[in-house]
Amino acid sequence: MYLSGFVITTMILQNRYEENVNEHSGTGTWTCMLPNRISSWFNFNGPSIPIDTACSSSLVAIHYANKAIKESECEMALVGGVSVCCTPTRYIQMSQLGMLSPTGQCKTFDSEADGYVRGEGAGVILLKFLGKAREDRDRIYGVIKGSAVNHGGKARTLTSPNVYGQAQVLRTAYTKANVAPNTVSYIEAHGTGKPLGDPIEINALKRGFRQLYQQYGLERYEKSYCGLGAVKSNIGHTEAAAGIAGTIKIMLAMKHRKLPKIVNFQHLNPRIELEGSPFYIVRETQEWEQLKTQAGVVIQLRAGVSSFGIGGVNAHIVFEDPPEQETQKSSLQRPLQILKLSAQTKKALRELATKYESYLQSDAPAALPDLCFSANTGRTDFAERLAVVAGSRDELQKGLADLLKDNETNRVAKGLAESRPIAFMFTGQGSQYLQMGRRLYETQPTFRKKIDRCNEILSLYLEVPLLEYCIQIIVQQKEF
Repeated sequence: MYLSGFVITTMILQNRYEENVNEHSGTGTWTCMLPNRISSWFNFNGPSIPIDTACSSSLVAIHYANKAIKESECEMALVGGVSVCCTPTRYIQMSQLGMLSPTGQCKTFDSEADGYVRGEGAGVILLKFLGKAREDRDRIYGVIKGSAVNHGGKARTLTSPNVYGQAQVLRTAYTKANVAPNTVSYIEAHGTGKPLGDPIEINALKRGFRQLYQQYGLERYEKSYCGLGAVKSNIGHTEAAAGIAGTIKIMLAMKHRKLPKIVNFQHLNPRIELEGSPFYIVRETQEWEQLKTQAGVVIQLRAGVSSFGIGGVNAHIVFEDPPEQETQKSSLQRPLQILKLSAQTKKALRELATKYESYLQSDAPAALPDLCFSANTGRTDFAERLAVVAGSRDELQKGLADLLKDNETNRVAKGLAESRPIAFMFTGQGSQYLQMGRRLYETQPTFRKKIDRCNEILSLYLEVPLLEYCIQIIVQQKEF
């Protein structure tokens, strides 16, 4: 567990109002408790480390979590950042430093840029080895090719960005990733919207790429091919969560094959010169086209994300589009699916059902099994519930429409849920037939897991294994 965040303002308030300090004041505000409380709750046993390098915190957290996995300190890692503006203290501090925008808009790379805008938010991603993720059939959003962290060293002031340090962290990240600069088609910039900080970042990008071109022995670029954007123009500067916000943006951009436009941009900052460089501003949302080598080979989508801390800690991570994932389909699909919805009130349940009914009327590509699985397992269960049984999207849409019209059918049920356990009973009495448990075993994972466990336990006592009666007979029949 690697988590970044700032808690200094809460501690300042505690020191100001000592009469309100109690036994929970420490464990509720100490920086170490950000990841450790989560590790304790979920019983995580790997590294549980808070990261605070100011605005580069969550990107630095990704860097070190990635290293921990490579060094077998853990098999997977949750990495995130959180930013909550709960007091005016930091606003006052930053206003006195002249960092915040008086207009309240983040205008990254724009001629009217006048400072940054604070934002709130939280984000968490899961890291694991690519091979393991594919084996587990996880949904993979991106692949980390390489990363680097450094400090800018001595600069004009403690908080001044250092163009040489930023350029070096870029060069190190792409060298570690073994990724040539002419294969990278997007950079998610730090881009805080400060009139001097933005030009320094662009100069560092140009310097870093120029050095990488020399390092890889590449010819000079003939046209701009690498887009520049910054999520801060959309949601503000989320500080400790800024790196994770940029990372999630890139992952979603890769998924949808689109580069989102940078908002609040009208005219380029006159201190920024992009002509003759590989870079261009993504002024409008566009298709994310894959680059090609000189031989015409299509290159995977590649992007970098930068974060620079106010104290001088720089971080850059190189991402690549994940390889195409194979979709494995069961040889025996469930003939019917169940959609379960729940809410705290009847009104809210009806509104939720209306949303699903409208969704099913659209051209959304979600398959019926996927739709039902996500609804059944990914939502909190409340008392007011409904269930619809259907064999197709059309049947499900019709079932929801009937429910909303209060038409009773045998495939729609609703009511107040009671918490009662569900059990399968095999009494050995009544009507029996060959392979009566086959469909349940092949289509219901929970049922299959329990039967496998029973088979394991009874194998010590039965001459013929339990599964021979319901599985092996099937195999023999198929051979005939």
